[in-house]
Amino acid sequence: MIEPLAELPPGLPGRTLVLGAGGFVGRQAARWLVRRGARLRLLDLSVDSIPEEVRRAPGVEIVHGNLLDDALVRRALEGVDQVLHFVSATVPSTSVDDVDLELRVNVHPTLRLVHLMREAGTGLLVFPSSGGTIYGEEAPAGGFTGGYVHAGGKLGVLVEVNSQTDFVARNDGFQ
Repeated sequence: MIEPLAELPPGLPGRTLVLGAGGFVGRQAARWLVRRGARLRLLDLSVDSIPEEVRRAPGVEIVHGNLLDDALVRRALEGVDQVLHFVSATVPSTSVDDVDLELRVNVHPTLRLVHLMREAGTGLLVFPSSGGTIYGEEAPAGGFTGGYVHAGGKLGVLVEVNSQTDFVARNDGFQ
């Protein structure tokens, strides 16, 4: 059995941007972080869905908006040390039923986020497993979604596409 952390791990210093802080998983993460005194900036389309005790906690800033708004995301990333990405614009079955929609509203915005984080100098992205895994669906053999940080603070992201294809986001600065 995995025991919940009693205190913040050393990898979460400074300010943390929580994307999707009003969603099912983001709400729980924000509550947990607030109880441990973390400095948070919370971004969500529905600010009212962020628990009031989280919104009013010391050290918490609220940003109302959409991950698709580059200018807003740039501002939200200012002074942020790490990002917890809990945004999903679809339900788990969309990755199979409508791959184009999945790419347009989930995959492309996440890749754009990585680019904006690099511009901002934000060095850590925590990108949890797919909604299907979080809500209990078993991933097919070989399916994987995750994030990691390379030596030197370079960001890497693996994204599940149609539960079959894993790929790594690459650009000139990340090989």
